[in-house]
Amino acid sequence: MKRYFRLTLLILLISAPLAQAEPEDSTIEPQRAVWLDLAHQSATARVDNMALWIDGVFGDQITEDEALAKSYLRVIGRYGWNENANNAEHLRLRGTLYLPNINDRLALMFDDDNASGEESETMPGAGSESPDFGVQWRLLKQNFSRVDLTAHWRDSGIRPGIRYRNQLPVTDDVSMRFYHRFDYGKDGWETSSEVMLDNKVSSGHLYRWRTRIDTTLGDEPTSWRTVLQSRHAKGEGASLHARQWFIGLAGKGSVDLEDAAKYIGITWRRSYVRDYLWFEVEPRYTWQSALCDCDTASVQLRVEVLLFDPE
Repeated sequence: MKRYFRLTLLILLISAPLAQAEPEDSTIEPQRAVWLDLAHQSATARVDNMALWIDGVFGDQITEDEALAKSYLRVIGRYGWNENANNAEHLRLRGTLYLPNINDRLALMFDDDNASGEESETMPGAGSESPDFGVQWRLLKQNFSRVDLTAHWRDSGIRPGIRYRNQLPVTDDVSMRFYHRFDYGKDGWETSSEVMLDNKVSSGHLYRWRTRIDTTLGDEPTSWRTVLQSRHAKGEGASLHARQWFIGLAGKGSVDLEDAAKYIGITWRRSYVRDYLWFEVEPRYTWQSALCDCDTASVQLRVEVLLFDPE
């Protein structure tokens, strides 16, 4: 009961500031507007535009280069507390730098998502902790699809790969996106596939169901995650704030629900000094956690600095 009480108290404390958030209609001078402000203004009734804007607010790694569209760097400081595991601190650098003076198809990538480096109950798209550097070449880009060739410096070697993305507008309020990666790692070829289905509820609010499967062509067991999210984002500039409720399942090797980790939690995210300084708090409770093979409460704190040239 103490664990449930602590988790409930954390959620109440975090949810309280949302009621005092600044109104969405804050006025911003056009010459001072930065990227997320402009993206908010251009997010039309289409759910795919709104979903990408919300992904930019949350810093969703798998869609980040699409959401931000230009060169960016994100410096992330993360602290994690878990009542049944050691606390963890990480400082990461993530981003994409396009090189138009060399070729507008070529980009440098920092800390790109490792297809097999996540804990089984980590939120899809949370990324890995190992440093990563690579290059990306845009091979093909059409209205709703894109193919990139990649090469990463990982595990003391150059690892080639290919990435495919496809977006399928179903209706004005429903959209589906598909992401697939095929990389060569130290244990052979690895694949990662993720499907997102977005349903617009209102301006700045959508429901998302996402499922990800990571596997190798060797003997390693397949990892899978599925999660339902309710995502809210509103405001502009320094008043940007967002929250999401999520509930999910994760497993490795077995699709039996009795063997899967089950988790529930909330993410609260807020910008300060316009939209390049972010603070995030995420409490969650996990049943049958893979970290300790037990039920556990955890809290993750993040501070981020987003650097890019809006021009």
